[in-house]
Amino acid sequence: MTNNRVLLGFSGGIDSVKAVEVLKSKGYDITALTIDTMGDKEFTDCAKLKAKELMIPIIIEDAKSEFNDKIIQYFTSEYNIGRTPAPCTICNVEIKWKLLLSVAKRECCDFISTGHYFKIKEIDGIFYVARAHDPIKDQSYYLWGLTQEILSKAITPMSTLIKSEFMSTLPKHNLTKESMGVCFLRGESCCDYLKNRCGESISDGDVIDSNGDVIGRHNGFQLYTIGQKKGVNTAIKGCVIGINSKENQLIWGNNSELNYLNLEIGNYNIPNINDLKKVITVKIRGYGHNPTLPIKGALIAENRAHITLNDPAWAPALGQPVVLYCDDIVVGGGILEKYY
Repeated sequence: MTNNRVLLGFSGGIDSVKAVEVLKSKGYDITALTIDTMGDKEFTDCAKLKAKELMIPIIIEDAKSEFNDKIIQYFTSEYNIGRTPAPCTICNVEIKWKLLLSVAKRECCDFISTGHYFKIKEIDGIFYVARAHDPIKDQSYYLWGLTQEILSKAITPMSTLIKSEFMSTLPKHNLTKESMGVCFLRGESCCDYLKNRCGESISDGDVIDSNGDVIGRHNGFQLYTIGQKKGVNTAIKGCVIGINSKENQLIWGNNSELNYLNLEIGNYNIPNINDLKKVITVKIRGYGHNPTLPIKGALIAENRAHITLNDPAWAPALGQPVVLYCDDIVVGGGILEKYY
């Protein structure tokens, strides 16, 4: 097999180990790439050990400074203006896949790959992210921002696999702990992380109702998100329906006040605008919810994608991804900037 060199994003965990097995079975010459984002020597040493065991060369790429600038700073600054960030989505686009492509070019690799669960489909010369065969592990929601250049070079070894079916067959020794949640929190709660990193900017403030009357107190607006019902010192039943970061206020109201039919998406990636004319569903994270909703219409205006839903989304949060699907294909996505 010629032109078979592939650079594989590699942690040494179950998914990347399985990806090695699949790629080897198809005749690819694999080089592992482990991205050091946190200076975690234990993590990189485990990856090296597993790569040696699998008999594949490994590259450790230092991305600590870039990760701090583009992910950690973004994460804290979004909370400081009352938004809910999506660090995993941004990291995939700005760090992981972008670095994979860059190093692949440097090392003269023909393809790039990871242990992500998703498919790639090419239609009329356009490459699309699509849902994986495993509905539980599918990660297409996080990959809407991948560029055409990246998708054209990417191989998806996990696309048709069901994790629960193969996991029990893998040897467990020397496998790194599976990544769960936001990696840089390192087991710390989001609130504790923000308190430790942004403590000076976090202070108690008023909780007000829709009329502007003070009805309670909060511990710092950065520690709350839209739809949250707990952790607010008020005797009135309800939830957070708004965040006023400039006045250090939470706005408190009823669940029914968080239903929205119109979404405006910025920083969008829609490879083919004509896809918006198709039957589209939208996936958006609300507080504790991740519904898939049919859209009534979509258009592009003033550098934003405007989405009108058939049924309202409950508690969408500014800063979160909104991902557009046509059946199993991701036809676009972006970051929620406004709802009404």
